[in-house]
Amino acid sequence: KSFPDTYDVELIALMQRGDAEAMESAPLLEAFGWTVVEKDLPVAISEIDNPKFCQQFGQVGKIGLAMQLRLWCYTFTAFHRVVHLDADALVLQNMDELYEGDKELLYTGDYIRKLRSPVPPVQAGFLVIKPTPERFQELQNILRRGDHGRLGWAKSKIGNFWGGQSIPGLLPYMYRKLHQGKARELHRCTYNCMANNPHRAGTNKCYDGERNCPDCRTYNISSVKSFHFASCGPPWSCILHKNPRDQRICNEMDAAWFRTRDEMERKLNINLSYRSTPPFDNPLSLGMCSGYGEVLYKQVPWVESSTSAHTVG
Repeated sequence: KSFPDTYDVELIALMQRGDAEAMESAPLLEAFGWTVVEKDLPVAISEIDNPKFCQQFGQVGKIGLAMQLRLWCYTFTAFHRVVHLDADALVLQNMDELYEGDKELLYTGDYIRKLRSPVPPVQAGFLVIKPTPERFQELQNILRRGDHGRLGWAKSKIGNFWGGQSIPGLLPYMYRKLHQGKARELHRCTYNCMANNPHRAGTNKCYDGERNCPDCRTYNISSVKSFHFASCGPPWSCILHKNPRDQRICNEMDAAWFRTRDEMERKLNINLSYRSTPPFDNPLSLGMCSGYGEVLYKQVPWVESSTSAHTVG
């Protein structure tokens, strides 16, 4: 989506070298103006000194090894700032205000996984990074030492939760322990808004420890600058939202995503006849879902040449 802004933007798809499945999408991404960058993991398992940490790191799935790939953003010194977004994110408004100032990291807290940690985990789906190669090297060195255990990183109690071996625990340790004042937490209902319950299950106690915590599910879409579909589920799953607590915002964000896709298709002069015709079983989708359920999602028809055809979700 296009907004009036001060900064030029380059779209970069950061992929792990050797990931054949991910690289299948590279030609299509490039056709849409993305630059595909292949990188090895910043630290390979074989480089880590602590065998127990190696075992734990490999057990936490995508939140572990592959997630550290985004640390390469610290090395992209050709850019003033790097905004790393998960694929299930939607930018709704201009965010130029985040690119000023001297902070190395802007982030939102992931309070649902805070548990006994003295500081909130970093929600890794939205990171605004000031490229700083020396910080990248320091993060590499911390990972190589692997000084993480039941008490978190270096017994600081930071990162003492599932997945704390990677970005969610590593960055809080870096900026709340080693380099205080060089990062800033953003309001989690404005940036990287997620429609999750701010209270512990079955209670009125806030995950963030405050007496009154913001409930992003109640926010008006006009106050949200970027949305993360992690709780609602991605629009391309054609979900029927039934939970009355998050139904409104999930539906509004689904509708915003489909409007954005519609805008893109019209700019590309794509023939819209592939869509379901009214009345839609799933009206928010503008005919891009023929009903509810992932298999009923309609991908974007994209013709690369007269002899080959591709689709993009």
